[in-house]
Amino acid sequence: MAGQRNRKGTVAVQSFKGVLRLVWSYQGKQHYLYCGLADTPLNRIVAEGKAKVIQGDLATGNFDPSLAKYKPETPNQISVVALFQRFMESRQKLIYSRSLEKYKALLNRGKAEIRAK
Repeated sequence: MAGQRNRKGTVAVQSFKGVLRLVWSYQGKQHYLYCGLADTPLNRIVAEGKAKVIQGDLATGNFDPSLAKYKPETPNQISVVALFQRFMESRQKLIYSRSLEKYKALLNRGKAEIRAK
């Protein structure tokens, strides 16, 4: 792919250091969008789908120059403590009270270690 130019209005999928990225020009400026995916056959299909969306937006005049529309969605991040609290709540009626006490002690220890950092 190196040295080859794309047709005007097309989005290319490239592998850069083992990670897929999309490359295109818009209003004379080169744009790159890293997909955050390793270069595998399945991930290439995903990246090509994203490339087609961008290409369609370029053709119809709906292109988002901030690239926010095209960036990969990041999952909601949750702390280990919050995740463990959810786990405890879901198991509260299913486990012995002694087990729940042990879980609470473990949770308190986790909170203390986070505060100590």
